[in-house]
Amino acid sequence: MIKGLLVLAIVIFALNGAYQFTSPLIKNTMLEAKIDEAARNHGRKSEAEIHHEVMEFVKDKGINLDESELMVHETDDGKIHLAARYEARGAFWKYSRSYVFFPASDDKARLYWNQRTRAF
Repeated sequence: MIKGLLVLAIVIFALNGAYQFTSPLIKNTMLEAKIDEAARNHGRKSEAEIHHEVMEFVKDKGINLDESELMVHETDDGKIHLAARYEARGAFWKYSRSYVFFPASDDKARLYWNQRTRAF
């Protein structure tokens, strides 16, 4: 009985640790999918509306992304480029790990994220 409870406690402990370190990766994958969807299916939405839509998703999922870290830019031909840069931290007991993510709608948006004054 005690051996079974000890094994159960170890399994729960290991699952909690695995969740703490994989949840930032999973949330980033979901954010990349949302950014790609927003870039492809923007319709007649303005940059501000797309920015607001993505930030609502970010807040809903609990992703650590500030509004200033997400860039939305519409080109002259009507394409939308989205890019972001943020850090997430996974911590479990005495061990912690930082992740830096660069989700973007395409490679061009990712390359120019840091150059806010330049056009995509």
